[in-house]
Amino acid sequence: MPELDRNMSETEDHKGRDRAADQPPRERGYALNSALGRISGFALWEHVPGLWGRGLRSPPYYALVYTTAGAGCYEDANGLRCALEPGDLIVLFPGFPVMYGAKPGADWSEFWMTFDGPVFELWDSTGLLDRTHPVWRVRPVDYWLQRFQAAVTERTESIRAGGLAAVCRLQQVLTEAQTASERAVLSEEQIEWLATAKGVLEAGADTGWTLADAARRLRMTGECFRKRFTRLAGVSPGRYRTEHRMGYACRLLLGTGLTVKAVAFKLGFADEFHFSHRFKQAMGCSPRTFRRGAPRARR
Repeated sequence: MPELDRNMSETEDHKGRDRAADQPPRERGYALNSALGRISGFALWEHVPGLWGRGLRSPPYYALVYTTAGAGCYEDANGLRCALEPGDLIVLFPGFPVMYGAKPGADWSEFWMTFDGPVFELWDSTGLLDRTHPVWRVRPVDYWLQRFQAAVTERTESIRAGGLAAVCRLQQVLTEAQTASERAVLSEEQIEWLATAKGVLEAGADTGWTLADAARRLRMTGECFRKRFTRLAGVSPGRYRTEHRMGYACRLLLGTGLTVKAVAFKLGFADEFHFSHRFKQAMGCSPRTFRRGAPRARR
């Protein structure tokens, strides 16, 4: 991905020299902007020569680096050092020193994207992105590579809404990748139970279900359900349900002509004010601001 202390134009020159200019990236992206956040670049690089050992550097942005082939190493300012292999996803943070890559004499392939903005700062401040757990293992590689690429390349009916839609898709794929990474250490029984529990929570997105209702459907007490779900999913059932409902709300606001009041009722909220308050807590802006921002998003 781009050199951590260079701008994008300088990066392309650098990569042309140091990363085999005769093998250009199979895909390179341009900025996708919205009021909630920005995806500033992305590319798929294949057979990148090893650059390990150049010292820790601090990126000015958030970034994902997904290793698709080869092997390498990761090290950061917290003292974490680990081997990297295909299927490892590195999460980079602004101002947080890191070093990663294939060792000299070796190479690897990667898909990277850089992003920033208020909604990702919210992910960071609430711990959904965690500097103490910057490497996630998400496999199979072909499936997840397609998911990451689709998040930034999928077209929308309105070109002007492309940036906002891409930011929303990136949040969705981040959620799914985080869950997939956590599943790597779960038993088959735990994975099956968690999938069932999430299905119950998601099925109630457009109803007035409470978490107690979900617990009863799983034949558990509310407290046992909360504790087990939190332990296996890494987030509370309340937070998971809220994130799913807000994602559904975003799709309704962008993809339908429903009024904010109608969206609130469809999601099971008692009134528009309560829905707007919860939406702003999760997304950093009101539903109306979110919807108005879509037409002004630029590619």
